[in-house]
Amino acid sequence: MSIAETKRRAQELARRLEHDPKLLERFESILDRSQSDELKTLDAIEEVLVEEVRKLGGETLGSCSSKAMTSKSYENLPPRPKRLTYPTNEPRCEWPTVN
Repeated sequence: MSIAETKRRAQELARRLEHDPKLLERFESILDRSQSDELKTLDAIEEVLVEEVRKLGGETLGSCSSKAMTSKSYENLPPRPKRLTYPTNEPRCEWPTVN
């Protein structure tokens, strides 16, 4: 990938992250932890990064679900049926009585 393409992609990512501060914070945290000198082993780095990605997934799903709940897409659904009614002229099941 060329340097120009990398810069274009980085600028596009930055533009998109401006609209989602929580996502920006999570990516910053992932970068900070992956570039930190305090993690000494590959296992420690992997553990921390997996934890960060799990948090990212949870936050992303939470964000998506809240957006879906506030969107107007549900307005196109058919109206909910009113109360179900049953014909009254049909015999009902009755339990046998013991004499």
